[in-house]
Amino acid sequence: MPQNLRFRRNKEDLRDRSSSYGWYHILPVICIASFFFYLQARYLHLAAFPFTDEGVYAEAGRLMLEGLAPHKDFPLWHLPLLPLYSGIVLKLTGNMYWVRLLFLALNCFAVVPFYLTCKKLRDNSSAAILAILFYLTFHELMFQDFRFLAIRQMANNFLIVFFYLGVCQKQWKWKPIVQALLFGFSVLLFLPNLLNFSFLALAMSYSEESRVQRSRELKKYFLLGVLAIFILFIYFVFVPRSLDQIVFGQINREATGRFERLFVLLQAKKDIYLYLLGCGGLIYTAIWQRKLRFYALAFLGLVVTSTFLSSNFFPHYMSGAAPAFAFGIFGLGIGIYQFCQRLPLSAIAANFISLIIYILLFSYQFSNTFPSLYEQWTNNRNPSYYQTVVALTKTPEPLLTMEPIFAVEAGKKLVRTPIEIYFRAPGIDFPNPDVANKFSQQDFQAMATEACTIFLEGKGEQVFPIELQKRWRAEFQTFQKTRWGTILVTNNFGCH
Repeated sequence: MPQNLRFRRNKEDLRDRSSSYGWYHILPVICIASFFFYLQARYLHLAAFPFTDEGVYAEAGRLMLEGLAPHKDFPLWHLPLLPLYSGIVLKLTGNMYWVRLLFLALNCFAVVPFYLTCKKLRDNSSAAILAILFYLTFHELMFQDFRFLAIRQMANNFLIVFFYLGVCQKQWKWKPIVQALLFGFSVLLFLPNLLNFSFLALAMSYSEESRVQRSRELKKYFLLGVLAIFILFIYFVFVPRSLDQIVFGQINREATGRFERLFVLLQAKKDIYLYLLGCGGLIYTAIWQRKLRFYALAFLGLVVTSTFLSSNFFPHYMSGAAPAFAFGIFGLGIGIYQFCQRLPLSAIAANFISLIIYILLFSYQFSNTFPSLYEQWTNNRNPSYYQTVVALTKTPEPLLTMEPIFAVEAGKKLVRTPIEIYFRAPGIDFPNPDVANKFSQQDFQAMATEACTIFLEGKGEQVFPIELQKRWRAEFQTFQKTRWGTILVTNNFGCH
């Protein structure tokens, strides 16, 4: 056999074995992702948590598919991609269960491309698995918002796939187009993605080995950034009030002090371990891991934007930095492995010691967060919630409730006067004249006059004046009292 043919065959055999080994190698990651997906999905049909922003996104999605324009016809304080996702899936399936299940699947299985990316950067499967295990036990990320719609969780998925394509699929001919779509759509999902994607794009460019490659990648990502800015420009120019609500509305919110945010994070009992370990890992990686330095710096930028960019701050904002913390864990894992390899031990012994350290690091994380997560995923079974939804399906519309998710689940139209009640709770002070800071007695009366059904759930009982609630209870028929609130049927004109 000719020598060059033998070489080609050997090379092909090696490629085939490598490909087969690659698929075999991600099976543990798929199993881990499937395990966490199963734990959260098995009682999803009974789970209820109507107090998140999910109802706002779902109702906004319904309105958009009815032909109403966000910002112009109803206020929306974020960009429209997540509401549009919710509205389309809800329209196709007729049930929020499928909206949540698909959202959960996207969140859980995003760890597969993240693992592949980490492994491509440094061929250490154990460190990459350690990173995704920390990611999937990040309490603030996982507790509710992996199942019930949340913007930052979806934004993480876009970022991870963008990262994966830039590192693992450099030769794929469709990569520039797919990355352009990801960048463009991501800024219509979450405005800080413009910065976060830019950080990562710079890191991927400067991590190239040659000056020519760096220059080529910088030009490509610069064009993608220009495209994303152009998309935002078009949106803000042609959608009335969008800039006012998305940018100036957020800027004018009551600010949370920068040092106060750090104090809040230090009090996060479930996640402070991950925050310190992840940030420490990023700093270590930026200093000592030359090949990963720019990625670590980019992810440190992601932590900074998640912590300090918004005017106000809530702990769940840190879920947007989940990929950064996971990458910090990966860099720390690489450092531990290298340290163990330098010990005067055999390679097998050194690998065993590094594996033991990985297990010890994750054991504390697991014991700190998993029991709480498991309890939530297992015990959040509320048949009474869905019985309430069934009861609401039997009442006339439109429905007045302060939690729009009840109307979405029941397939009922909401009272539209004033429409702001569903998209910003009263009492939050905005100088923006488009937003009702308070509702007057006339506003409440207009709501009741338009409503055919009133659902006095927990939030509604806090918002509606007590005297008005007493009058409604006396004047209108009580259709059903449930654990989640009281359903009243009005006698207004046109209701039947």
